[in-house]
Amino acid sequence: MALDQALDDYWRRITRSMTRIGKHRMLCLEWYAGSDTARRCRTTWAALSAACHYRTYELPPTPAEVGARLLEVTALLAALRAAPDTTSAARSAKP
Repeated sequence: MALDQALDDYWRRITRSMTRIGKHRMLCLEWYAGSDTARRCRTTWAALSAACHYRTYELPPTPAEVGARLLEVTALLAALRAAPDTTSAARSAKP
């Protein structure tokens, strides 16, 4: 939930309409926050989503795996907060 909220907050800074579109905000993240942050968000989101959905023939994640994903979420929260607001930068660049 923290990653979802951080993405909402990030897109609210960039463009309010993006927060209403779940999948698109992850796809467009690469062009706004950078490819590394976008890749890390996608990977973490997918891993946490898989961990939260019970599947009969798959083992649940280990505590170490969950702990690593939570550390990654913490790092992503900081990265999304620190990412530049490209909208205000573009506005200030106009004469």
